[in-house]
Amino acid sequence: MKYTIPFRALPYLFSLFMAATGSSAQAAGDKICSSVIQLEGISRKGSKSQVEGDRHAAIDLLNTLVTNLKSATDSNANLALVRVGAKLEREARELQSLQGSGQGKGTGFDQILHRFLSRNLGELALVYNVFGCDDLKSVNTIFKASETEYESQSFGGMQALLRKIQMVSASIWAGLILALSAAAYGIFKMRKRTRGARKLCYTSMVVRWGGDCTFTHILDISRRGMKIEAAKGDQIGEGWIDLYFCGHKVQGKVVWRNKYYSGIRFRERISPRVLQSVVGTSGKPLEETGFEENATSCYSKGCHLTCVHHLKTEISEEKAAS
Repeated sequence: MKYTIPFRALPYLFSLFMAATGSSAQAAGDKICSSVIQLEGISRKGSKSQVEGDRHAAIDLLNTLVTNLKSATDSNANLALVRVGAKLEREARELQSLQGSGQGKGTGFDQILHRFLSRNLGELALVYNVFGCDDLKSVNTIFKASETEYESQSFGGMQALLRKIQMVSASIWAGLILALSAAAYGIFKMRKRTRGARKLCYTSMVVRWGGDCTFTHILDISRRGMKIEAAKGDQIGEGWIDLYFCGHKVQGKVVWRNKYYSGIRFRERISPRVLQSVVGTSGKPLEETGFEENATSCYSKGCHLTCVHHLKTEISEEKAAS
């Protein structure tokens, strides 16, 4: 009895397996991200351009977000998410109360709604990053990759070999060995792609900019670098800066920034142990992350509240002003 392996079926079987195991979690994340992105879109319009539909949509989106966050935190011990969900739930009740009392119409309520969205930008940003909303498109694309992409990226080197062997019509045992080899090769390629993948978190840290410093948060991190809440005045390519977090001191450089976030490239890769310590202390106060084991010499608890050398982050300054 002769047997050949249909090579073209392997990518589809692999993608079906991945989609089946991750579909429910991905669907929940999609719903949360959808609410956050639409709320941010309404916020960007500003209080002067609100329309009746935006008022109702914002409250409906907020209620949907709160409900989905509750479901997510039932199986997720991320304390930062729990706090965010509780705060948004309180404010949603307040908005509904104002709407029901007759203040939910006209420019007065538009301004209240805009202030609410502005002062909760940090909370929405945390949810956005924890659920990897900016990665959803690329994640979905993995499962929709064409046969050509799979053949060229994951199994390109094996394909020619398999076809040559199939032309000789291999036995059942040879076919099984080839199938296992192809699967192992695919897994190796997938792991190689994600080796430098970032880890999502919300971990407190301190940055030294020459004579100034900033109390801020890490939003995601890999062994090569991190994304943090941006400080006012930090500049791209200023030189190496000191980063203090979780009992570690490393050096990095700002390689990109926008209004709210900065991208930092480490001078040297951090170890897997350091990476895990950052992820493991997500959502904890600075003093509970091990920070003081190797802290900057000028630091004392709460010093950033009165220090003239402290540079606030854009997010914290907007929240303080709202």
